[in-house]
Amino acid sequence: SQSDLEVESMLARDEGWGAFLDGRLVAKLGIDTLPYAVLDHTRWIHGLYAAPEARGPVRAGELVLRAAMEDARRRGVTRILLWVSGNNERAKSFYARLGFTEIGRVPGGLKLSTGIFDDILMCLSL
Repeated sequence: SQSDLEVESMLARDEGWGAFLDGRLVAKLGIDTLPYAVLDHTRWIHGLYAAPEARGPVRAGELVLRAAMEDARRRGVTRILLWVSGNNERAKSFYARLGFTEIGRVPGGLKLSTGIFDDILMCLSL
């Protein structure tokens, strides 16, 4: 879980999207682009988080991601990229269900408290 200060910092850096349940932020993500004109067609998703009570039938994470994807499409974006930990099967299948495919991998790219895992690059073509 992220603190309010971490979320505030994320929102100051990027375009932030969020979902609220009973007045409480329960899902959020950042989406941004690198500051080069040749990359205007690409956006990066990061920091997607949904509180446990906002998963399952509520699907707050999916709603936030779909809203950010649709907004990017309206702005002329043609692809969205993200990194996901190779050990996070739930996240990988979530992104795959939304149309993201693996396009790259950094073997051993992530050192977590539970071990060393591949860092997987996924892409969605809009």
